[in-house]
Amino acid sequence: MNSLHIGLVLARVALTLSCAVLLALSLRGCSASLRRHVLLLGAVAALLLPTVSWLAAGHTVVEVAPPRRISHVVAEALAPPLVTPVVSTAPAPALGSTHREGSTILAVFWGLGTLLVLSHAGLGLLAARRLARRALGDGEIRVSADVPAPVAVGVFAPLILLPLAAEGWSAERRELVLLHERSHLRQRDGLWLLVARLVCAGYWFLPPAWWLLVRLRRECELLADEAVLATGVRPSTYAEHLLAIARAMHVPAAAVAMAARPSELGGRVELLVSRTSLPRRLTRSGAALSTALAVVLVALVACTSTAQPRAPQASSAPRADGADPAVQRWTSDEAALVRREWGAKRVAIVVLDANSGALLAQVDDQPGAAIVPASTLKPLAVAVALDVGAIAPDQRFDCGNGARAYGDRTLSDAGQYGSLSVAEILAVSSNVGTSRIFDAVGGARLSEGLARFHVDVPRDLETGSLRGAIIAMGEGSTTTPLALARAYRTLANGGLGDDKERVVSAQTARIVRDMLEGVVTGERATGRAASVAGARVGGKTGTSAEEECENCAQQRGIFASFAGIAPIEQPRYVIYVGVGEPSKEGSGGSIAAPVFSRLAGRLLARGG
Repeated sequence: MNSLHIGLVLARVALTLSCAVLLALSLRGCSASLRRHVLLLGAVAALLLPTVSWLAAGHTVVEVAPPRRISHVVAEALAPPLVTPVVSTAPAPALGSTHREGSTILAVFWGLGTLLVLSHAGLGLLAARRLARRALGDGEIRVSADVPAPVAVGVFAPLILLPLAAEGWSAERRELVLLHERSHLRQRDGLWLLVARLVCAGYWFLPPAWWLLVRLRRECELLADEAVLATGVRPSTYAEHLLAIARAMHVPAAAVAMAARPSELGGRVELLVSRTSLPRRLTRSGAALSTALAVVLVALVACTSTAQPRAPQASSAPRADGADPAVQRWTSDEAALVRREWGAKRVAIVVLDANSGALLAQVDDQPGAAIVPASTLKPLAVAVALDVGAIAPDQRFDCGNGARAYGDRTLSDAGQYGSLSVAEILAVSSNVGTSRIFDAVGGARLSEGLARFHVDVPRDLETGSLRGAIIAMGEGSTTTPLALARAYRTLANGGLGDDKERVVSAQTARIVRDMLEGVVTGERATGRAASVAGARVGGKTGTSAEEECENCAQQRGIFASFAGIAPIEQPRYVIYVGVGEPSKEGSGGSIAAPVFSRLAGRLLARGG
């Protein structure tokens, strides 16, 4: 195949993988068995497409024109990143040895990335095999001192490993665990996850390959959950056992853990307790029919050719309307530093002039892609509550022992804070405290108030509901980095929005700005790393699990953010920093806040 044919095959693979993931996402109300089957078909199709495309060469069925704009693809593995791509912007010569040399370099680069991913998967297989050898017992169920929670390991001869703590489990818990893990063995999840990893190895530079692997892991767990519930177990009972054995862990590539990462486990538990009945499982006839349809679609995609391509146009980052070259350069430098230090998949930084609202600088690896605002939305909810008189600035709220029950579900804090003022609720980012504020302001007034900040949230929020509390916490809506920065600019601009409309009173804006300063200066504050020597600054941290964001560009990992104002007494700059899917553990306070500190320090130091 020449380079054009290779590019076409890669486009076909990316399209196939993306369609499989999107289709699985659209089937949320169906059984996990159907979604898993769709993802498996996508993985197998991706592996077969190069061969099918070669066999179908010269048998064009559909001709499509290439896109006018080619987006930049970042080659980065899950965590930690395996390799960083080098993208050349120089045009390639049409003929000669330079072209062949460039193709060879790309082939070597591609091969090295594949080798690294395969090595990572191989190490996982060896780790799983070592766990199995060191485990106690015979047969498919063994006890291991090396695992903190139940796990299915192995590919061709899978086993169930139970932790030493299993000796103290009740008979009911042990039975539920074995039902779950035996589902993994019966479905050969270890083997199919290995297939998905092979797809990632072959196409490590295509984000849809990694999206598919993450979604497949999730659906394997959900299918095992459904297998347990199909025996008649109450969802709430099963969820309690699931939460009781959950642990933060590192699992080898050939293992499937019952208690996954906290972000994944939360979504599974929510799904378990929200269902009134199990969806209908995929039947053999349905699987056969869908497989046949997939074969036809793969054949059509393989026979799709492109029209004569146009000369590619150089792409550039979105231009800022009030662009300041120095600020843009500093912002770009900070983004590059974050990518190196944290191995982030996405870095988004926005700098606004607090007075004019001009966009001074902007960097975003995925322009226009949605984000979950998380706790950076809490100050806006507080501003709404203060402005309508639902709460007082010095009012205190009972946050108890850091947990609040909503029926059989619990809203939790990072600590036990007891009684907190409104400012302290923001400083420690208390979810329970925010839920109390939501109760006071009510669903209708919160929705209306946030709409004035141009934050799109549901209008049917029930006062006192968990759903409403989650919205107030910033976990139930999406926005963009620029939109969130403009919302903070409203607070910096005395409560006036970009169109000079009155969003909140000047007094409310000033009070909230003072509270934002406490997020940086407070003894227990989450944003202490955002401080700037010799200046008063303020802002709010945020950390969200992006897998719950339907519109986000990626569906895994966390999104750490910080939105701030500098200086706080006479605002001149509004800075938003968002870091998506870092390769190391962190939060908005440890990842994004230091970026704000450095950038705000440079901006304030230059004067003007």
